[in-house]
Amino acid sequence: MIINYKKIAKLLYINNNNIFIEEIIKNYTLEKLLINDSIKTLLIKNYISLNNNNLLEFIINNKDIKLCKRDYLSLINYYYNLNYNKSLELLLSILNNNIISFENKDLDFMINKKLFKCIFYLNNFFLVSQIKLNMLTEFIIIDNSSNILNLKLLNYDFNNNINKLKIYLESIIKINDNDIDNNNYDFIIDSGNILHYNNGIIDNKYLNNFEIIYNIIKNDKKILFIIHIKHIKKCPNIINFFKDKNLSYYLTPYNYNDDLYILWFFIKTNFKSFIVSNDKFDDFINNLNINNILNKNDLIKFNFILKQQILNYSLKNNFLKEIPLYSNCIQIVNNIIYIPHINNKIIKINLI
Repeated sequence: MIINYKKIAKLLYINNNNIFIEEIIKNYTLEKLLINDSIKTLLIKNYISLNNNNLLEFIINNKDIKLCKRDYLSLINYYYNLNYNKSLELLLSILNNNIISFENKDLDFMINKKLFKCIFYLNNFFLVSQIKLNMLTEFIIIDNSSNILNLKLLNYDFNNNINKLKIYLESIIKINDNDIDNNNYDFIIDSGNILHYNNGIIDNKYLNNFEIIYNIIKNDKKILFIIHIKHIKKCPNIINFFKDKNLSYYLTPYNYNDDLYILWFFIKTNFKSFIVSNDKFDDFINNLNINNILNKNDLIKFNFILKQQILNYSLKNNFLKEIPLYSNCIQIVNNIIYIPHINNKIIKINLI
């Protein structure tokens, strides 16, 4: 029998009552109906409304049934007060999933449903609430203009993923770890970005441009300039500039993208250095995604950390973006959840 899933889903949406559902299951069997995502979601909602734990358990424990994120969230909410351990188990299934990623709207669902003990497990996730402030009157709302909350500037501290990224980069660039000094640089300078600052044209002011950047950040900071070897012919005085100021530099070889070397050094510092560049390095993020180097949630987190550590600049205004005081992510401090809000506020939620 050919099953018209679209028609059945529409009928279930209109006639979502237990008698009708039992008739549909009798005609087609539950296993066949659960193949379709829309029908599966409608059945889960119905079983939740009826407190039909047996059928919910059947769906959850059946490895052949793939739950959508909306199904997980509905079940997390249902079990939160009924069986918190089950609720937490479902949440962790999402967070450890290589396909499903957590989004701002999912955080807002959890805030609205008051699933605070589950939000605790979103610590260090780069999510922001988009709930209207006038709907958050039961919470304390704080201005985020200064770090009065002892929030942290986070780095990407998952050692296993650091190794994954380093190994991936070393598979596509030419570099010998033994040839590199072990300085933990505070700043990594995207020299190619500075050289091409004037609409991509390298002009005779390039030394002045480097002088501006150097003067903004020098203050006893360890600085590493990454520059492609091809630029030395057009900018013969750049090496003398580095040497005169006793600055570290690394020449990237021909036929290799110097951005990848910037990222390799960045990863080598355990993501603690700041990259001075107006580049977003989105091509690298896309390649990580295409090649499945990190799972979805880790890739999102790495992307946010990378963007956090990039300091944009303007040579016209002698401007360098300020080092952030703390990361704009969910943080737990002394049993208090701090959640960034899209309106440059912070939502404070007491766990106790």
